[in-house]
Amino acid sequence: MPSTMTCVDRASGQPKLAFGTDDGRILLWDSKTGKMRLFGRPTEKAISQIQVSADATMAMTGGIDGSVRIWDLSKADASESLAALGGVIRGLALAPDGRHAVAVAASGVAILVDVRAQRMIRRVNLNRPLHSVAWSADGEQLVIGGNRGSLHLYGRGLVQPISQIEAHNGAVVGALFSPSGKRVITIGNDDQVAFSNLVTGRSGAILYGSHSSALRDLAISPDGRALATCDAGGEIRIWSVAK
Repeated sequence: MPSTMTCVDRASGQPKLAFGTDDGRILLWDSKTGKMRLFGRPTEKAISQIQVSADATMAMTGGIDGSVRIWDLSKADASESLAALGGVIRGLALAPDGRHAVAVAASGVAILVDVRAQRMIRRVNLNRPLHSVAWSADGEQLVIGGNRGSLHLYGRGLVQPISQIEAHNGAVVGALFSPSGKRVITIGNDDQVAFSNLVTGRSGAILYGSHSSALRDLAISPDGRALATCDAGGEIRIWSVAK
């Protein structure tokens, strides 16, 4: 078994979790039956990001070597390389419909992938390290978090930036859209949780010093009323959020 699980994603339509590992493999765990299955062969290239389809039949991974791969989870060793981004993959996100995905890297490169065709359809260079990416609930917008606190808003085609919002005083390590699509909520290495208004194009409410150690991830409830944040020390906090 791998010694370390490096990242995790949940299959929204199945009671299954997919873990990336430090030896480049995927571990799929069925929380209902308790069964586990490993995919791939051990390597020295750890997985840094993972996304799994709603039915848990496909996964995408990003590695510390800058590679983006797609996995057929009906087979033990079936994965295909889609692209090399030249830097650690810091963010990876499947579109809500599962047809496209975006990966961003520390090299400043972002790519748009056609999941069904298993090919890259667009590659852009933002010329600055990138740390996070998220889709809006309707799949029409993307937000990419940079290393200097900037949020870069794009349409679904990743062609031209729609707008840019300054939200943090350091890297944007996590991002998501509110269910309404009117706000982007982000966490940064400045220990702040920022709420950016997409109508006004400005960063608004900020939670500062909310955790005792560095922020690592965030999630929001389907109704947008509860926000969860977690830190490097393992602490999870739940916040009540105005719609």
